[in-house]
Amino acid sequence: MSDSEIIALYTERSESAIEETAKQYAAYCTTIAMNILHSREDAEECVNDAYLAVWNAIPPECPQKFSAYIGRIVRNLSLDRYEKRNAQKRGGSGADLLLSELGDCIPTVLTVERQADSNELSRVIDDFLANLAKEKAAYFLCRY
Repeated sequence: MSDSEIIALYTERSESAIEETAKQYAAYCTTIAMNILHSREDAEECVNDAYLAVWNAIPPECPQKFSAYIGRIVRNLSLDRYEKRNAQKRGGSGADLLLSELGDCIPTVLTVERQADSNELSRVIDDFLANLAKEKAAYFLCRY
């Protein structure tokens, strides 16, 4: 079936328009979505959402190139889903990195050996900071 015939089915509000679109463009649309999402389930959902979006958009719109039209819809829906799925709040994994650095600093059970190591580490850090300029020492202390 040609693109103009599929568009005519949408204009007539025939439910077979979605079936014909799926027959003709399912593989094309799924490929677009898979290249963005890398998830079969998410890709299929975006393709189905695209069919609904086309159903809601035609008749007022009448695309000249139907394959490009539906491809753009699938791409935009897939990009939106990708952004939602990969959204990271408050700096993303940067906080995880900082917290993992602090994990080594938090004491567990203090033994005599650990206390001695801790005292020695404090002495070495104090010596290190004493040899730094005040500004660099402040940066170091703020960081750690």
